[in-house]
Order: sequence, then C-alpha cells, then structure tokens
Amino acid sequence: KEGFVNGQQHQANIAKRLGLYQLRADYFFLKNDLPKTRSDWQRFIFDNSLVFKHISPGYRYSFDRNSISGGAKKDSVIASAMYFEEHNFYLKSVDSTKKWRYATDYSLRKDNAPLRGEIVNQILTEAKTWNNSLGFKPNENNNFNLLLTYRNLENKRDTTSGRVQETIMGRLDWISDLFKRHIRSELTYTAQTGRQQVNEYIYVEVPTGQGLYKWVDYNNDNVKQLNEFLEAVNFDEKIYLRYNSPTDRFVKAYTHNVNYRINLTAPRNWREKKWLKRFVSRFSNTTAWTADRKTLDESLMARFLP
Repeated sequence: KEGFVNGQQHQANIAKRLGLYQLRADYFFLKNDLPKTRSDWQRFIFDNSLVFKHISPGYRYSFDRNSISGGAKKDSVIASAMYFEEHNFYLKSVDSTKKWRYATDYSLRKDNAPLRGEIVNQILTEAKTWNNSLGFKPNENNNFNLLLTYRNLENKRDTTSGRVQETIMGRLDWISDLFKRHIRSELTYTAQTGRQQVNEYIYVEVPTGQGLYKWVDYNNDNVKQLNEFLEAVNFDEKIYLRYNSPTDRFVKAYTHNVNYRINLTAPRNWREKKWLKRFVSRFSNTTAWTADRKTLDESLMARFLP
C-alpha cells in the first residue's frame, strides 16, 4: 500500500542430504522504509545433523533480529519484536511412528532489547535450557507424551537478588480415542518449580468511611501489626486502605495445572437411521475440567496433587 510499504523482502532456502549428513538452512530478509521509521528484520536458521538408523544427533544455530528505528535520521532503535541468537544441540529418535519416541536438547540463547537507541550487543537476558521428551504409543487409540525442562534465566540488567531465575517444569499429555473415536479424551498435567516475588502490604489511614479496613490492637501494645488489620463492616470503622508494595525478595513456589477434556459424539452412521438414533446423532457433548494451584508448601502432596 502506497505510503506504508517502501522496501524489499528476500527469502532463501536450502536442503540437502549426503549419505548420513543432512543440512537445512533458511534465510529471511525484510527492510521497510516509512516516512518516520525504518524497519529491519533478518531471520536465519542453520540445522545440520547425522541420521543413523535409530538416532540423530545435530546442531542448530538461529537468530531473529528485528528492529524499528526512528529519529531525524532513523538511526535510533526505538522498538523490537524480538532480537535473539541461539545455539541448540540435540539428540532424537529417527522414526516418529514407532511405539517409543525420545529427544533431548540443550540450548544457549541471548536476547537483546533496545537501550539508549542501540540494540546490538545490548543483552537483556541469557537463558540455558535443557529439554527431555519421551513419547509412548501402545496402540492406535492411546498416545502419551512426557516433557521435562530445566531453564536458567539471567537478567543482565537486573542488579537485585532476583536476576537469576531457575525453573523446573514437567508436562504429561495423554490422548485417548475409544469406540471408533466417538469418545475422545485429552488430559494435560503440568508441574513447575519457580520463584514468587514477595509482596508486602502497607495500611494507610484515610478519612473515616473512605477505607476498607479497621485496626484491632489484640495484644494492647499500641503498635500496628499486619495481622491486626481486618475488613471493616461499620462505616465509622473504615479508616484504613491497604496497598501492595513489591519487594526485591523472592521465594521458591510450586505450581501445577490439570486440564481434562472429553468429547462424546454419536456414531456417524446413525444419521441414516430412523427415529431415536437419527435424533441422537444430531447432538454431541464436550466437558472440560481445569484445576490450577500455586503453593509454597514443599510437601509432595501439596506440590503435585490438585
């Protein structure tokens, strides 16, 4: 469209296999010059591996560099959709149709963000991630997938104690089809270990009636303590408001989520039947159940049971 697009776009792909060696490369380039801004975007993927009978080790290098520049000379970076570089080493099974499937990979990734008009070498985060996956398909009607992930993320621009975040996550998926796929169920369970920022509450006295809380001096020491503030009911007791104040302290937190979905449909050939079967064939039912929980309790029951 005139006035909105004034640039060029290029794309190149290559794929080649020489014996056990396999190579794939993709490159994308976009440049768009607008009256007030200039957009530059480069994306590159280089994936090479060795394909043996049962396993395939490989290395994958990729980057995605997007920047939007503004200013009088359009030489100051003001925004970016993404700007990262990643190295990925992997080992995986070759035949995905077999009963057992497995894969493991380790990646090093650096993400940049604009700072003082520049984005090159302006690292925001560094991430080290290890993924392990296992798939099991005992028959045509059931499929299980397990994923375990460890990630170490460091915020290079954060000087607090929370600059490094460690996350351990597990995910289990089970898909089942019964009675010629007239009953289909999907179960997803995830468990994650991370960090929760500690918040502090501050109670501030306000004119009567404009607050939500009251103070009850339980121990008669004339000192306001956090556990002595209660929600007020009467108008003349509403003299305190509560404010949330984030801190630079973090504690270990455990999160788990369960999603279950079941879909029921009548046999398709019932549409050609008469009376009751034909009537029932017009209906289907989908039921979903979700449980989500976050806790600081380190006991196994609290961490893994919904």
